[in-house]
Amino acid sequence: MDSFSIYGDGVIGAVIFFMLTLSFVDSLVALIKSFEEKIIKAPVTDVLFGTIGLVFGLVIAFLIQIPLEGLNIVGISTVLPIFIYFFLAYFFFQVGFKKRDELINLFHISSKSKERRKETALEQAPQKPEKLYKIFDTSVIIDGRIADICQTGFLEGTIVIPHFVLEELQHIADSSY
Repeated sequence: MDSFSIYGDGVIGAVIFFMLTLSFVDSLVALIKSFEEKIIKAPVTDVLFGTIGLVFGLVIAFLIQIPLEGLNIVGISTVLPIFIYFFLAYFFFQVGFKKRDELINLFHISSKSKERRKETALEQAPQKPEKLYKIFDTSVIIDGRIADICQTGFLEGTIVIPHFVLEELQHIADSSY
């Protein structure tokens, strides 16, 4: 009779669970869809820093849970870690989410200091004089504006006019058209 009551209780529990599932599945799906819409509408930085905070909280909860497992007290070693996981995950998610601007500025400060170090290294390195060449074609020279730009000193380097461009300019100057 014992084995029948175990199987009977199992079947009754499965039927009750099935009925409860049917009644709660629509509200659960609606809750998941609303959560998904909120995440999709949120900026990427909010989601990223919230997720980083969440992971950090879960790691800390795991580290706290390890010594609690060794106590072998029913309420403390089994139920308390669940609450610790939920609390720390939520807490650090909120910290990461709400402190994202400060964390972004922290990353910008560290990247700016790296850029400054690179700039000072480049300034201290001996510079090779580079020869900059500007090559003009016929249309640029005929246009005439390049002469004004050259007079202002805006262009740096050496101006190069290929021989075939000079020949074409000579041909245009000699033509009757």
